[in-house]
Amino acid sequence: MNTLHTPLDLQPGQVLALPASTGDHWLLVLQGRIWLTQSGDTDDHFLQAGQRLLLGRHGRVVLEADGGEPARCSFQHAWAPADIADEAISGLALAEVPAPGRSLADTTAHAA
Repeated sequence: MNTLHTPLDLQPGQVLALPASTGDHWLLVLQGRIWLTQSGDTDDHFLQAGQRLLLGRHGRVVLEADGGEPARCSFQHAWAPADIADEAISGLALAEVPAPGRSLADTTAHAA
């Protein structure tokens, strides 16, 4: 069973505020770099592709795509098996990310 949520894409400098969660979740960074802060946590967090952070029930979470590149992240319930998150992150090295303005189909057609 796949417990990963649909990926969330953020454009450079785009900020997204999420409401308080009802449970603990992993934030998985799939592409780019993300700045994150959450209510009740005095630290700011900077995460890059392949990194994850456990989000507690602290309250509101604010994310921003940090730097000049788009960012992509996903959330996973903390109670889900850790290997699902590890599998999602390890697959990053194999995933082909299209250049801005191009689709994945365009990218794979040129690689053939």
